[in-house]
Amino acid sequence: MKIKYLICFLASLLLYFLAYWSLNDKKTASWTGSVCYFVLAYLLLNAYDDGKHSIPIACCIILGRMLPAISLMFIDFRPMRFMLFTPLLSSVAVALAATYFRNKNDVILILSMIIIVLLNSLGPEGWENIAG
Repeated sequence: MKIKYLICFLASLLLYFLAYWSLNDKKTASWTGSVCYFVLAYLLLNAYDDGKHSIPIACCIILGRMLPAISLMFIDFRPMRFMLFTPLLSSVAVALAATYFRNKNDVILILSMIIIVLLNSLGPEGWENIAG
């Protein structure tokens, strides 16, 4: 049982390192992070969830995404504060994927996509104003 949590954590960490070049680009980071982590969360939940473990699996995926980003921020927070939005948006995408997986309702999928598009379109500029 614990091995599936470790697999989910490592898959999330692997996705972070595979998409690192794109996750640190200001223009594509939020889109890449949210789409990749939404798909990864849904696939891992589909593979490992038996109806009772969707929240711990989602938490392992979020931890695998946040751990490298937070560890980089401990080195020097000032330049990294602008990039904090990307891991937060990836975490929202994982939560939305878990919500969709638990309910399997098309309305939730459409609302999730609308939320992701709105956050990706309007979020980075607002975050720069807040963080700047």
